[in-house]
Amino acid sequence: MPHSNYLYQTRDIKFQIKEWLDMNKLLSCDGYKDYYSVDDFDSILDVNHKICRDVLCPANADADEIGV
Repeated sequence: MPHSNYLYQTRDIKFQIKEWLDMNKLLSCDGYKDYYSVDDFDSILDVNHKICRDVLCPANADADEIGV
């Protein structure tokens, strides 16, 4: 169940990867061009966002109360 206080969005990190880091230039290198695309990175970020939102974020309240 998603946590209602989780505010992070992938829009900013996608902008940084695509525009600021110029992911298309990196993916045009020989080691990457036949294996990965920008869409692959979008999918990876979306799945990681879902895991963080649904699994890790709900544990934050417990960690704040109990500690490490």
